[in-house]
Amino acid sequence: THTGISPDNQYGAFKGDDRRYFPDMMAYMDKMIGRVIDKLDQLDLRENTLIIVMGDNGTKEAFSYTLADGSEFVGGKGQCKVNGLQVPLILSYPGTLDPGTQYNSLINLTDLLPTICEAAKIPLPHKDDIDGISFWPQVTGEDTNAHRKHIYTWYNANQPMSDQSKLLRYAQELDFKRYASDANFPKGRFFDLRNDPFEQSGVNKVKFKWNNWHYSGLDIATLSEEQRAAYDRL
Repeated sequence: THTGISPDNQYGAFKGDDRRYFPDMMAYMDKMIGRVIDKLDQLDLRENTLIIVMGDNGTKEAFSYTLADGSEFVGGKGQCKVNGLQVPLILSYPGTLDPGTQYNSLINLTDLLPTICEAAKIPLPHKDDIDGISFWPQVTGEDTNAHRKHIYTWYNANQPMSDQSKLLRYAQELDFKRYASDANFPKGRFFDLRNDPFEQSGVNKVKFKWNNWHYSGLDIATLSEEQRAAYDRL
């Protein structure tokens, strides 16, 4: 039983969201990626090809997976919280990248282009006009430092917004996240993601859309010294 959402949405609110089909979709994706790899092996190009597999957003809340501690991680597609932003990212490059290597830092979608260019040893086009930062030195082990310290995002829910006060803007580090002011929260919002990854702290909450609630966040007047420093940085 899916315990993270209401019984009315056990199998999704939209046609095609039935979670019983999710294993089949994963199996089909695995099959199609396997066909690409088989062809590369056939052409003897596998060790000269960087393969990148990345999700574009979190799943809908009809889907979930169970973490190692037994808790349930419910999808949050369309949200700016961890269950809408955190996605799989796998790089495979036999002979260049060691299998099982993990890079635990912030990566933005815009980082893929400069990373691919550096891996291919080709110039990055319009280098000064893009936001992406290569993390190739990190995944190859040449650099042990994080390639970026924060991510800045603005979000309009894929809808034209003439009223900029409804636009969501935030900057985040691995452990902290600060939203700019908007129509619902004129003073902005701040969260400590270490103990509140789903951003549910705060005395007030506003429904954004669907079953997506925005909470007011931590009381700025009661922040710890570490939290205050992060708030000021962001």
